[in-house]
Amino acid sequence: MLVGVFALVATGGLFWLAYRRPRPRRWLIPRRQPVPVGPAAAGAGDPGRPSPADPCELEAELTRPLGRDAAEQAVRWADAASALRKANRTDALPMVLRCADAAATLPQGALLAAEAVGFPNFPATLHDFTDSDGRFAVRALARAARGVRDGVVDLAALLRAGLGDFLAVVSEAAPAAADPWTTAAMAEAERAARRAAHWVRLLPPDVRPFAERQGLRLEASAARRHGWLARAAAGLLTRFPVAPADEQTAILRVLDDLRADTSALFPALPDRRAAWWADAARGLRWATAWRFGPLLAAQADRLLASRRSGPAAIACLVALSGARGAEAEAALLTAVRHPDAAVRRAGAGALGWTEPLDTAAVVDALQAARHDHDAGVRRTSTAALARFGERAALSELAQGFVAEDGAVRQEAMLAAAEDGISWMWPDLDLIADAADPDTALAAAEALERLREAALGLLG
Repeated sequence: MLVGVFALVATGGLFWLAYRRPRPRRWLIPRRQPVPVGPAAAGAGDPGRPSPADPCELEAELTRPLGRDAAEQAVRWADAASALRKANRTDALPMVLRCADAAATLPQGALLAAEAVGFPNFPATLHDFTDSDGRFAVRALARAARGVRDGVVDLAALLRAGLGDFLAVVSEAAPAAADPWTTAAMAEAERAARRAAHWVRLLPPDVRPFAERQGLRLEASAARRHGWLARAAAGLLTRFPVAPADEQTAILRVLDDLRADTSALFPALPDRRAAWWADAARGLRWATAWRFGPLLAAQADRLLASRRSGPAAIACLVALSGARGAEAEAALLTAVRHPDAAVRRAGAGALGWTEPLDTAAVVDALQAARHDHDAGVRRTSTAALARFGERAALSELAQGFVAEDGAVRQEAMLAAAEDGISWMWPDLDLIADAADPDTALAAAEALERLREAALGLLG
């Protein structure tokens, strides 16, 4: 118990000190694998891919379905979209927008979204949010902005295309009634606004004027954006029961991103027959209603005992990361010893977010998992121990911050933020002043993510 109290006091103190410091926050400019809004590099020189000199063939490529090899087809779409944009074939934008939406869950989805945002006629699609092209454009804009934050899309290229202006348009003109896709874009606009001043200071000189002007416009739209976002969760919760199934899925995902309490939607547990069941279960980790812990733990126990637990059990385990109770802790300890490595990863990843009831049992299980043959289990168990403040785990993770490979450093820092390891705030705060800009910017982005996790998007 004393460890938990000390952790809370220490974490609160670190956040207070960070915000009292005069040094401004910085923004992550991805460099490890930049994906410009220019030609898609993948597939260059492949004779099986469409030629940039044949616009008709390029457009035909965009009509082909994803098929079995979805990732390969998404790369082909990206190649075609890039070539059509360079050729100024603006009439292809609607097709590119739909391809970007179809590939939304794939790694190439952010690239396709960025290609769409780079089309010269993209701003025209934002004139009507109710039009089909307008809806797809808002979705692409949110994904492209997220791709910038995740380090897969080049910020400078998108600023030249007008990323900040487009996000400001959403802030200024979004309809009063929230939908999940506009809410995602509005949240990205707020995140971009928090980083805009650092774009001006840290980007190359030729990009700074774009950053400064777009940052000012985002700042000017802050009041409307804040009010809109403050009402968005309540509006989405009201909309959910009458929304179509695909919109219900999108609502649950954006509410999870906002860390909103969705317990009002489910008197007991979500219906497992629903297509969005896994999203609903994961979202319950933010629920404040105490009853969901035992219910989710009981369902997790049943799924773990089944030979086909799979994704359903993992969704329940993720939801238990916010629960505190004997039932939840027992289910997570069972998961850490499960034969399925994916289940073990989920179980370890859900521990360490709350004070354990049986500290010795939890720590022993996690220590054993640190020697698992699966690298993912080792990583998630180390992160869980680090959340408890275990020195060896913190030291192991901190080694990634000083790795020789810059990409490894950046990934380690962002992983620490995603894993909620607030004990590493002082390390990240020091690294944010490093001489290497990529390393410093990655540390600053990790700090910003920790800040949002602690204080909320508008905190």
